[in-house]
Amino acid sequence: MRYLLLQSISGCSYLNNFNKLKFHISGSIDESVSSEIIKITHKFIKKLVIEILKRNGRLIITFGAEPKKDELSLIFDYTIIEGIEEFYLNNSNEEKSLVSTFLYHSYRKKIPAVRERLVSNFLKYEFVRIKELPQLSSFGENLLKNCR
Repeated sequence: MRYLLLQSISGCSYLNNFNKLKFHISGSIDESVSSEIIKITHKFIKKLVIEILKRNGRLIITFGAEPKKDELSLIFDYTIIEGIEEFYLNNSNEEKSLVSTFLYHSYRKKIPAVRERLVSNFLKYEFVRIKELPQLSSFGENLLKNCR
């Protein structure tokens, strides 16, 4: 499945350059999903992030609390950050696509201790734009109001 999706993207000439299109990857994994599928899903998301950046796409990300099952994350927030870092560490000469980071004002106290260093390093990059948001009725509402 992963191979087919990435091959399909590669085969479409109009998708070879996303021309700074914005992507927001969201969702979570249900606790009933097996650990093996959770691992595969995180690998897929990381590869997807790298492919988006290779094609000059931009990312809109969020992060905070991290629910887990068997020490595996049930969300993709930190996997996305890891994918961004991996891409730019391996492609230091690439033009940096803007990464917009939307965070609620209370995000700092929700970051797990094991993720603090990752987040701290990530927020220092010059291509990361940070916007702290007030608590509104939904995160989707915040994105719509602030992502334009």
